[in-house]
Amino acid sequence: MKLRKSVLLILILALCLSFVGCGKTAINTNEVALTVGDAGVDAGVFAYFLDTQVKTNGENTNKADAIEEAEKLCAEYVKVNTEFKNRELSLSGSAKGSIAAAVDEVWNLYGGYYEKIGVSKETVTKIKTSDAYKEMLVSSVFGAGGDKEISEDQMKTYFNENYIFFKYMTASLTGDAEADKATTSKFKELKDNIGREDSDTEEEMTFEDVNKKYSEETGEPAAELNISTMKKGSDTFPEKFFTDVLEMEVDSYKVLSYDENIFLVQRVDGSSYFGDYKTSILDYMTNTDFETLMTTNYKDVKIVGNENIESNIYLTIKDLKTK
Repeated sequence: MKLRKSVLLILILALCLSFVGCGKTAINTNEVALTVGDAGVDAGVFAYFLDTQVKTNGENTNKADAIEEAEKLCAEYVKVNTEFKNRELSLSGSAKGSIAAAVDEVWNLYGGYYEKIGVSKETVTKIKTSDAYKEMLVSSVFGAGGDKEISEDQMKTYFNENYIFFKYMTASLTGDAEADKATTSKFKELKDNIGREDSDTEEEMTFEDVNKKYSEETGEPAAELNISTMKKGSDTFPEKFFTDVLEMEVDSYKVLSYDENIFLVQRVDGSSYFGDYKTSILDYMTNTDFETLMTTNYKDVKIVGNENIESNIYLTIKDLKTK
């Protein structure tokens, strides 16, 4: 009898170890984690969206809040897919090719992790396909010939007011009054030298020339001076940087100084990039209207989650994040 009990305990232990962790069961990607109206959302899709919430909130993640937000994202996913089908739209071959390439890139980077939380490559394909559906829906409704068309002139106005293009070089300000004064003086000198004759070459100095000379004098690596872009509201540069550059004339130069950095900036004409940003501009301009459209069309849709499955997925993700 004792032997049988020992064998039973070993079997229980082995079963526990075969799971992701005690208290959690292995995730079945295709198991229905919640329903949105009449549509079932599988565990893989829910895990994908829940993972984005955990990543966003980090250590401050609250289980109930994260699950609720993931459910909302799943609902948006179902609504977009349904609306796309109802409007009898279809993706082009090139769009499908772009989706496949994007999925391959994501899977090569994160496939191993995703498999641990129940997200398959097929799941990522579903998500990327739904993203493409939304892009096409926005274009169908708000693009040329759409029900609520946004004109190209309106998009260009938005583009000109919300995007800046520029080249820059920068240096740190340390808070030491004398050192920062010297750095500021040097940057003003660099700006004034652009367009002046170089005594060595007898040719007008360019931004590239003064950048190179500054590097030689300081031993700092020369700035690359590639064309950079910034959207209004981005935090990649100091808060007032966007407004300061927007007020500059195209091809003009200016020294901009903030608490921690000083910049020598050339504003660049970005009009040739408008076509590259049309899709994202239309999305930004219509985001609220699109949400209203989805809410109106699917106002009676209810979300019903499977608490056990959702909780298990949350615990699995949190466990992996803390290892």
